[in-house]
Amino acid sequence: MANFNSVKDFGAVGDGIADDTAACQACINTGLDVFFPEGKYKVSTLTLKNQFQGAFGIAPNKSVIVGTASGTAVLNTTQFFQGTIKDLGITRPSPVAFQSGSHGLHVQDQGYVSTLQNLRVSNCDDGIYVGLTAGAWVVNCFAEQNAGAGFHLDAPNLLVTGCYANSNKYGYWATNNNAGGYFYDCTGYNNTTNNLRIEGSASLTMNDVFMRGFVSSYSNSHGVYIDSNGRNITFQDGFVEYAGTNPSTGTIVDQGAIGVFVTANNTNVNISNSIIYANAYNGMLINCNEFKVTGCQMATNNLANNGGVGLYVNGTHDFIIEGNDLGGKGSNGTNSYGLGIGSANLTRAVVSNNLVGGRVGGIYRGGGPINGVDTIFSNNAGDSIQAITPALPGNSVRITNTQGFDVNVYISGGNAAVYINEEATGLSTGTFTLRAGSTMVMFYSVAPTWHWMRS
Repeated sequence: MANFNSVKDFGAVGDGIADDTAACQACINTGLDVFFPEGKYKVSTLTLKNQFQGAFGIAPNKSVIVGTASGTAVLNTTQFFQGTIKDLGITRPSPVAFQSGSHGLHVQDQGYVSTLQNLRVSNCDDGIYVGLTAGAWVVNCFAEQNAGAGFHLDAPNLLVTGCYANSNKYGYWATNNNAGGYFYDCTGYNNTTNNLRIEGSASLTMNDVFMRGFVSSYSNSHGVYIDSNGRNITFQDGFVEYAGTNPSTGTIVDQGAIGVFVTANNTNVNISNSIIYANAYNGMLINCNEFKVTGCQMATNNLANNGGVGLYVNGTHDFIIEGNDLGGKGSNGTNSYGLGIGSANLTRAVVSNNLVGGRVGGIYRGGGPINGVDTIFSNNAGDSIQAITPALPGNSVRITNTQGFDVNVYISGGNAAVYINEEATGLSTGTFTLRAGSTMVMFYSVAPTWHWMRS
């Protein structure tokens, strides 16, 4: 920004009272970078029109642009290529109700390799709206008290780092960007819907979204909502707390709020090394297939006391849940269950080496005993994991112990001859052990009764 003009050289006053629109726009129209000295510049709306052109101030609390026109952004850009906007405050005279287009900063049309840095945007529709562009960097920006999203990101190949969104409708709302959204060390706090919302569509999917070090604290609905309609979604080293819960008063504002909600419209999701803590309902809900959850801690969820679990899964195939603390003995969890599995029929699933536990039990099997194909369900240690007694099989029908642990089978009555792994036991009644993964068959003309207990 060596070549620039100051808006005050074109007659801008910067006292927050005089209308500085004409002076500021005249400065912009020179095509050079635009400098806003310390002051409060009252304008209707401004538009940067040239490639490579940028705007800058002293600091966000010293150089402030106050927009008065509705239905358009305070500061617009067109043909914004390799430009930088930094060190500015952008606001309106008072908070606005949702009014489409009344954004703070609207970067549109070819914003390639551009930088938005150290901006503070408030009292607008969307605070910063990046649309139809590619390659923009959004660095160390702050968005608060905007009626829409603090950051509305509708473009591919975005890097968002070190940003903070507070008291907006959405903290960060990434939509329809086709590919390449990267969020590093960002925070969403006290946003009324979601602190982070990843939302694609059938025609404009979101692929290759990477979130590392994201902090979500206190939201009226789900903390992090992922509905990409795409693939390759990574959430790593995150911290998500108080979804649906006001931490200062302890009030539950949404009994169904989930810390991290992954819809069915995602593929190849990887969630790792994250803490999901003190949310109103489930810590995490995953409704898709082809996912991996490893090294996470999901304790003290279910604050609404309505049956929430640490992690609930409705996927049926190709997933790994391994090495997590899901509210087990090590974390004093208040989850009703540590882990919930919604389907009994799993294919190519691994659920192993997790610490599980809750006030009711360790693992909730919504579909009954796990009946897996190429599935490993083992070494999940924790509180009160009880065996589920399956329906009595018919005469000569084999059954496999898919509970994930050894069980004691108690048989009474009838005239059954019991075989385990094709070998006769010589038993017709009494108790015997059926190892995890072993099969048994009973031959009988008079049906016995039976009951399974964890060994």
